[in-house]
Amino acid sequence: MLSDWDRALALSRGPEKLPRRAITWLLVVCAVLGLGGVIGDHFFDGGLGASATPPATTSGNQSPQDQLHGPLAAMMGLKTLSPRAAPGFTLTALDSRKISLASFRGDVVVLSFFDSRCDDICPVLTGELSLAVKDLGRSASRVVLVTVNTDPLATSTASVSPLVRRVAGSQPRWHFLTGTIQQLNRVWSAYGVTIDVQRSSSLVAHNDVLYFIDPEGRLRLVAVPFADETVHRRYSLPAALESRWASGIAAEARSLLGARS
Repeated sequence: MLSDWDRALALSRGPEKLPRRAITWLLVVCAVLGLGGVIGDHFFDGGLGASATPPATTSGNQSPQDQLHGPLAAMMGLKTLSPRAAPGFTLTALDSRKISLASFRGDVVVLSFFDSRCDDICPVLTGELSLAVKDLGRSASRVVLVTVNTDPLATSTASVSPLVRRVAGSQPRWHFLTGTIQQLNRVWSAYGVTIDVQRSSSLVAHNDVLYFIDPEGRLRLVAVPFADETVHRRYSLPAALESRWASGIAAEARSLLGARS
């Protein structure tokens, strides 16, 4: 065992120096490894090196130009579902009537979710759905728009914003539905809607989904609405994108009107 004096002496000498031969071999090994990496890049990456084309971006990172001119299904995040019965529910409409999803059997249902106070994606989605109704033309009489409240802090019909009331009132086949927290939570859970409330600010956040239900009450498609958000939580989309979304909603609803398989 080293004494305190031995330790002090060893430390004063500093670290042992590497032999010159060891340093030489170390440099040779590093050079070989570096050359091997270059060769590997050349043969296993097709010789593209740093100039290789980057992978295509996903739909979630598309530029506005891509969203306008790319495939409509990709822009909407559209996914075909294995046909299965849509989870049922009964909620309260703005006129206090109880309305069940089952009551719309025989029509295509476009099911959306947004804030009753309309301070999230609501302005964008209401615009798209309104345009979709116009796009549907005569077929609109066989398509129902159902929107379920996603605001756990404003569940009464009295809390619903003037914009939602105005839009729902102008569209006889558009129903904004709310209910108790227990009722709404069952619907949110059934349709994969997650709600988050910030305790400090009481801001409500939720994921955005749009379902298409065929005339026989089966889930057939799901899309992912989106909007641009400012630092002040204002949501918007360019008019051209809103119009494209509307045409996509109308096209998918129209395609399900004759669905029987």
